[in-house]
Amino acid sequence: MKAKPTKKQVIVALEILLKWATGSDKHNNPYCYPAVQHALTVLGREQGESDWINVDPRNLPIPKD
Repeated sequence: MKAKPTKKQVIVALEILLKWATGSDKHNNPYCYPAVQHALTVLGREQGESDWINVDPRNLPIPKD
């Protein structure tokens, strides 16, 4: 498994998810979008998961400064 992501990588991943969540295309499954899959992969690495499908975005730890 890859190393934990940097704080910057986590921030970019959250920005990707925010862009999708506030965008106009809400008619498709978000998990079908490569950008969302990438963001969840980064967040999964933060949680110690090896696969983006195992990530629960509702239960993400808040990084400490």
